[in-house]
Amino acid sequence: VVGTDGFCTAETEVSILVNPKPVLSITPGSSLICAGDSTLLDLSITIPSGGALLPSVVYTEDLESWSFGNPNGTASYNGWDNSNNTTTPDWTVDNNGTGSGGTGPDFDHTLPAGPNNGGRYVYLETSGPAAGNFDELTSPAIDLSTLGTAEVSFWYHMFGGTMGTLELEVSSDGTTWNSVFSISGQQQTSDLDPWLEATADISAYAGGNVFLRFTGTTGGSFQSDMAIDDISIAGLPPATVSWSPAATVSSPTSEDTYVSPTATELYTVTVTTPAGCVDSASILISVLPVPLAPTTTGFTVCGAGFATVQAVPQGSGSIQWYDTPTLDNLLFTGTVFSTSVNGDTTFYAVENNGACNSPAVAAAVTAIPATPVMVSIDQQFLCGATTPVTLTATSTEPGYSYSWTSTTGGGLIQTTGASVQAIPTQSATYTVMGFYLDPGNNLCQTTETIQVFVNALPAITASASPSTICDGSTSQLNVDVSLIAAPLPVWVSVSLATDAFPGEITWELRDGGTVVLNGGPYGSSSTTFIDSVQVLDGTSLDFQIFDSFGDGGGTWSVSAGGSTIANGGPAYGPGQTVTGIIVPAPPATVTYLWTPSTNLSSDTIQNPVFTGSATTSYSVLVTSPAGCTSTDNVTVTVLPVPSAPIASDTSRCGPGIIDLTATGDPNLVWLDGVPGNVIGT
Repeated sequence: VVGTDGFCTAETEVSILVNPKPVLSITPGSSLICAGDSTLLDLSITIPSGGALLPSVVYTEDLESWSFGNPNGTASYNGWDNSNNTTTPDWTVDNNGTGSGGTGPDFDHTLPAGPNNGGRYVYLETSGPAAGNFDELTSPAIDLSTLGTAEVSFWYHMFGGTMGTLELEVSSDGTTWNSVFSISGQQQTSDLDPWLEATADISAYAGGNVFLRFTGTTGGSFQSDMAIDDISIAGLPPATVSWSPAATVSSPTSEDTYVSPTATELYTVTVTTPAGCVDSASILISVLPVPLAPTTTGFTVCGAGFATVQAVPQGSGSIQWYDTPTLDNLLFTGTVFSTSVNGDTTFYAVENNGACNSPAVAAAVTAIPATPVMVSIDQQFLCGATTPVTLTATSTEPGYSYSWTSTTGGGLIQTTGASVQAIPTQSATYTVMGFYLDPGNNLCQTTETIQVFVNALPAITASASPSTICDGSTSQLNVDVSLIAAPLPVWVSVSLATDAFPGEITWELRDGGTVVLNGGPYGSSSTTFIDSVQVLDGTSLDFQIFDSFGDGGGTWSVSAGGSTIANGGPAYGPGQTVTGIIVPAPPATVTYLWTPSTNLSSDTIQNPVFTGSATTSYSVLVTSPAGCTSTDNVTVTVLPVPSAPIASDTSRCGPGIIDLTATGDPNLVWLDGVPGNVIGT
């Protein structure tokens, strides 16, 4: 500015320092919420660089108080530590050079430049270790609670022809680390070259604690002695934050906060920087009304079947059905919801207006136990695919009607009625559904299943070798057998010897979820009980015994084919459970029976020898391990041995033709004395 009085002038200067205003950005969790809900407002504050306010230094370490040697976390090193790495190289405190030629600094950073000064620094001693080895130098926790921004600064010297890598990492807990600076290779060309400064923004750690970790990694030789010195952290105080209207803000002075408006609301945040510069930003949070809760109607179902629940909306929204009050799994959308249930069930209905759900209202389904249905079959284990079976359903409820279905190959001839017939072509499962109307006009229904097992007949072929013999000779009979491998039926028995109070005892033998045998209670005095059922080998059974008074005693066992496969007792308190009882396979025995048995070496083996004087036809019955049978026939033809012929000797003089004469069987063969050399017939 210049002032003048017309003759004299005067001049002076004034500086105006302009501090930047903060740059604000608000990110909502959702800008459209339902009444009663809340949403997160995430505020981002960026303060551009420049301005009159200088950062405050909150931490500095010049290493001048450190002892010579390797930092070990003690007070001698102000808490810095490299003892976590027990192998070379090592961070080492030194001055006046590193002891190796052609690498490292010759002087400290902060003291006057030149050789042989006394300032201290820490360097990585790389004489000896292989390339790629490293060492870590870790700081104690550094308090940044007074800062809103933070920057770390340090000086480094990396002179050496095979220089490695220097890295700085930071952490908030000393466990999880993030790299903020890394540099590799030679950065100075002489041990007398000036030190270089490195900086890194660590504002993400402002407001809490931070740990620093320097990692030095060796290069290809001893000429990779890197050094660091004069570490400091500086920053600015945090900006102040004020949200309005504050009444529905969870934390009005925090950058990130939850808001819970009851109606559509414009939220404004005002931020003041440490230099006193102010700026504001706003965001509109729209609030939608929550629909009123619908009214619901429950349902009563008898047994397992379909239930229908209903809900009436109180507004124009749609009804949504869920299986939990927390609305985790949407089942159906609509006022009437029908689904199968198996026991008491509760569904939950809400009215949804496109964005908001009403309060959930329960619709209960009450299941009345249906009278059980028992199902039986006259033959459960069949041989061949042509055997008819009769399936029968019974119940103490006389009003039941029955409907039957089967898996593939079940061959049901009828599908309704208490008793139906089937010709199964393969093993199959039959399901009977019984249903009736109870006195309250509720449809009661229940299902029960039973299996039939169809085993293949043995494929057999009977033969005789030779099939035609002369009287007095023998023939080898044989039957070839082909079996299709399949699980075999095994009788499984449960034996029980109770204590003196059998009226407290019940038990079950289960195949998966199906009870195949059960028993109890047994009256008022000790008893011995046994029951059996036929199952397939390889079946995994579970046995469970209960005592209602909790002091069960006695012994029990499960047997298969006469051998015990599980047992328990003599004391089992409230009960005992044994799972995974595997039914063993019976001996895979094939039996044979030849009829008639005359003239045979044995009538119960696969290949008897025939010795007889008359033609005989035999039938062989083969029984497979599953008890299935097949028969085949074979005939051995026996020829009589002819009587010896009577021949007359004759003679003649000289060569010529003679007549030979014999009497006996008309089919005579003449030989010349050489076996097999026929000369006439």
